[in-house]
Parts: sequence; C-alpha cells; structure tokens
Amino acid sequence: MKLVSEYGLTQESIILLSSEPLAGFDAVSNLQEVSLAISQFLESYEAPVVLLDGLEYLISRFGFNTVYNFIQEKRL
Repeated sequence: MKLVSEYGLTQESIILLSSEPLAGFDAVSNLQEVSLAISQFLESYEAPVVLLDGLEYLISRFGFNTVYNFIQEKRL
C-alpha cells in the first residue's frame, strides 16, 4: 500500500471504512464506530490530523444529511 511505504504509516494506524474486514487492517462499518475511532485518536495525540476519505461511501450508506451532521459534530 502506497501510504504505508511512502509516508511511514503502519497498517495498525489505518482504519478502513468498510462493511467487510480486510486482512491486516481494522475496519469500521457505521458512523458510531467512525465517531468513536476519531474521538479516541483525537484524545491520544497532541496535534492530531484526521484524513477522512470515503465520504461518498458514507453518504451512499447513511444519507447526506446524516453524514453532514456527523462531520459538523467532529469540527474542532
């Protein structure tokens, strides 16, 4: 995986948005799990950065308004 080698990220530091787990990666499948993972990450580091890719996937599963409200709740 390019991110892992190019930026020095470990597979353990990547959480996938997926309804099915992928070998070697943690996966979350609903907004509550995503929210919890983000909250735990933000509390664990002094200057954290969250890259949330796959919003189209979340919107297709949960609807635009639900995902929009979710993102608004995560703003700092």
